[in-house]
Order: sequence, then structure tokens, then C-alpha cells
Amino acid sequence: MVAPSPYRTAIIDCVKSGMTNSEIVKKLKVSRVLIFRTAQRYRHLGTSDDMQKRGRPATVTTPEAVKAVREKIRRTPERSVRKMAKKYEMSQGLMRTIVKDKLKMIPYRMQKGAFLNQKNKTLRMKKARKLLAGTQDGSHLTTLFTDEKIFTVEPNKYGQNHRIIATDYQSACEKGKILNKTSHPASVMVFAGITADGKTPLIFVDPGVKVNQVYYREKILKLRVLPWANFHYGNRPWTFQQDGAPAHRAKVTQEWYRANFPRSSRLLIGLLPRPTSTRWTIPIKALKTALIKKWDEIDDDYPRAVNDAYPKRLKAVEEALLTAQQEREQRFAMKKELELARNAEHINSLNDMLMGLERLEEGQMPPQPAPGSNDLFSELQGSSDVKVRELEAAKEGLEEELKSRERVLIEFRQRPDEHVGD
Repeated sequence: MVAPSPYRTAIIDCVKSGMTNSEIVKKLKVSRVLIFRTAQRYRHLGTSDDMQKRGRPATVTTPEAVKAVREKIRRTPERSVRKMAKKYEMSQGLMRTIVKDKLKMIPYRMQKGAFLNQKNKTLRMKKARKLLAGTQDGSHLTTLFTDEKIFTVEPNKYGQNHRIIATDYQSACEKGKILNKTSHPASVMVFAGITADGKTPLIFVDPGVKVNQVYYREKILKLRVLPWANFHYGNRPWTFQQDGAPAHRAKVTQEWYRANFPRSSRLLIGLLPRPTSTRWTIPIKALKTALIKKWDEIDDDYPRAVNDAYPKRLKAVEEALLTAQQEREQRFAMKKELELARNAEHINSLNDMLMGLERLEEGQMPPQPAPGSNDLFSELQGSSDVKVRELEAAKEGLEEELKSRERVLIEFRQRPDEHVGD
């Protein structure tokens, strides 16, 4: 359904004042067709409402159904369009019409992400700002970004998208319907690095070798990375950047960095995609050949484009963390205001109760009987005294609670605001 024109009311007012269509066009600067249709509709209906639509009225996507779906999604946003369509006995197409067209919602896929607490966010903010400050002098253009990745020989298949077309189940199994997986498939670890104007050759880790600090330092850095960097950069200053793997953070490795590299820092960055294959299994040798081919196919302009986007990505990280920090501060301020309002409301209620007890105490005090008298009210004297003592005890308890609440409120107001990183 098309939304009404925002000029509808103004056009109707001009028609009421006796203006012609040409005069309305010059005044409002709108289409003549819009003015003609609006004026014709107004003369026919006498109001600014829409004309009654032709065709069969909606019997499934009714306002009641739209409201029910909206409330169902509001209670639990994690919903399946297919299951909701089955529950409300309608087609999946009509349910998608309600969700997308009527409610203006989009079903997003759930994604996995790293769990970040406040300490991690604060640490990432500091690192992002430090790295962003380093890009002001263009040092990121002479930074060697390195990373390693493990590739397995198992087929990269997803049963929902990859199908086997066959006449029956048996022939489908013969053609490769069943993907045989092992607990520990054969794999190969690859180490590589990129910079703004080049990339290192792929460095394959020997099969069955655990990459500890000794192997990483002697076989990868000393034999492959450092010679390539010295040849590529020459006498230019450059930066070596990597992630925080245990072999990278070892004390001996850090000392070797300081002795051989200009400076070092840490960052995780990935570039090489997984080579896809239609074969059921890939030999290790063929996998290495495919990786080298993919690596050589990367254009020299691509690392430069990735490097140029490096400051933008750091700014995006900083903005996202700042937004999360501001939201947390707003929630904390709202919580503090709510706590103050609750304490003030409780104190007011205690004051009202004290005033009510005082009025009740003053109104229920019976007259003192004459000495030795034995009138009708003498029998009530004992019970009234007990009632007065109970009221006095309740009053004292409320006064103590009121003082305690006031002390807590004063301490809460004098307490300094908590910082986000605390």
C-alpha cells in the first residue's frame, strides 16, 4: 500500500479556497496529476480519505493477524517464518509479506562473535587509539602484517546448499551423498604476510610439527620472514605486526624481536581464502599447490587497498566501542536516577505513615477517668493504653527506618560516579 502524499492536506485547502489546478501547481511545485487526482477524490468523497480499493478484501493478512505476529515477535524475536506460517495456517509467502511489508522487519541470520567484557573493551579501545595514532605519519604503509592459518583436506561442503541429483537414495549415495569425516583430518599450516606494496611467499609448516617458540623463531622468522623483509624494505624503517599467539608472546621471542626488528606489535589479520574444490578429498600436495596458486593470483593492488582501509577500520572499532561506552553510561545514569526516585518515594511514604500515626494517636487518646470512678469507659482504659503503646513503638520503628533511609540516600548522593572501566 502506497503512503498518502504529504501535500494532500495542502492541495485540499487550496481547492477549498477556489484555486485552479494551475495556480496550485505554481504554489506547491507538485505534479499536475497529483493535484488532479487529489481534487477529484476530495470532490467525490468530501474528505481526505483514500478511495475504497477494488478487488477481494484481505482475509489472511488482516490487521488482527498482523498484530498477533507483531506481539509474537516482540515477546521472542528469535522466530522462524516457516514455523509461524504453519502455526497461523497460512503460506510462507503471506507470512513473509506480513513480516517484511506490513511490519517492515528483516529476518537476520545469527552470527558468532567474540565475547567482550568491559575490561576487554577498554583494552581494545586503548590499542585501537594507539594504532590509529600511528597511522598519522603513514607508518601503516610500511607495516608487515602477518598471520597463520590451518587448512584441512576435508571437502568444504554445506548440506543445505550442495545437493546430489539422482533417481533414488542408493544411486545418490554412490555418487557421493555421504561425506566421510574423520576426527583428525590431514591439515597443513600456512604462514604469510602482506604489506602495502607486496606480499611474502607462503611458508608451510612441516607436517606433524608443533609450532612452539623455537620453531617459530628459528624456522619461520629467522629463515624466511627476516630475509624477505630486509630485501623488500632495504634501508627503510618498517614495522612487524602479528597476533598474540603463545609462541609469539614468549619472552625469548620478544627479545629476538627487539634485537632484529625495528619495532613490533600485535594484530590479527586474515587474507587468504580457503580454496574450494568439488573433489571429496584433496591430497596435501595438491592443497599446497592450490594455496600457492590462490596466493599468486592476488593482485598487487589488493594489499594496498586493504592497507589503505586499515585506518578506517580502526576508526570504526573506536566508534563502536565509544557507542557501547555511552550506552553503558546512560544505563548507569538511568539506574542511579531510578534508585534515587525509589528512595525518595519510600521516604515520602514513611513520612505519610508517621503523620497518619500521629493523627491516629491524637484522635484515639481517651479522656482520663476520675479517680475511683467505675463508669463504662473504665473497662476500655486498659485496652486503649496497650493500643497507644503499640502505636508509639511502631512510630519509633518507623522513625529509625526513616533515619536509616536518609543516611543511605545522603551516602548515595555523595558517592562519586563509577567509571566505565571499573
